[in-house]
This record gives sequence, C-alpha cells and structure tokens, in this order.
Amino acid sequence: MKKMLNINKTILLDGQIIIDGQVAATVRGEIRDIDNNGFVTQTIVNQELFDANKIECRKQMQEFQELVWKMEDEEKASEK
Repeated sequence: MKKMLNINKTILLDGQIIIDGQVAATVRGEIRDIDNNGFVTQTIVNQELFDANKIECRKQMQEFQELVWKMEDEEKASEK
C-alpha cells in the first residue's frame, strides 16, 4: 500500500469595503498553487449603502482584483 501526504499552498486575502464606518461589501481572493490561478468573490453586505456608493465600491473591488492578479503573477514568477 503506497501512502503519501500531499500538501497544497493557498494564499487567502479578505477585505471589507467600508463606507462611513459601515461595511458595504466584502471581498475574498484565493490563489492556489495547484494551478496558480486566482479568483475573487464579492458579497454585497448592505445593498442600500452599496447602491448609494456604487462607483466607490466598484473602484475598491477593482483595486482588490488587481492586487490578487499581482500576487498571482508574483507567485508564478517565483516558481520559475
């Protein structure tokens, strides 16, 4: 019987988009070493606050996405 321990590395990033002290949305990024592809999930926590500040919320979501892409690229480059 062949036994093996397989360990995978995952980088997790969590963020909150806060407007006037209240959380409008949360963002979560994950980069896995299995395929080195990252993904982002976004959850609107306060729809009314999000809608009233949609431009700013989307701007911050985009900044978060770009950070995940940057970290993903850095991970890929460090493996070469």
